[in-house]
Amino acid sequence: MKILVIEDDKKTADFLLKALKEAGYTTLHASDGRSGLMTAKTETFDLAIIDLMLPLVDGFTVIENLRQANISVPIIILSAKNFLMKSFCQFINLSILKYVPKKQSAIDKKR
Repeated sequence: MKILVIEDDKKTADFLLKALKEAGYTTLHASDGRSGLMTAKTETFDLAIIDLMLPLVDGFTVIENLRQANISVPIIILSAKNFLMKSFCQFINLSILKYVPKKQSAIDKKR
């Protein structure tokens, strides 16, 4: 299984990529929304893990563009952003698989 990770925080990305590789997954990584969108449109992958607060293009825009391009892979959102009901409605409309709140302290403790 190949997983696309779009995450701009280096510590979080390194931790996540290492854990996924150790679990036997193949990974792709982009550190901003623009390169993540380009990677998603040119590579094949089975799952995407996307942060919402990305530089250049935000995560919601990335996801909207993926869905408009008929890229229907499951998406997990990993973000420190707090959400309102409007955001959850966007999740439903964009067929988001899961939202995982980012807890930086938990990532730092595992290093």
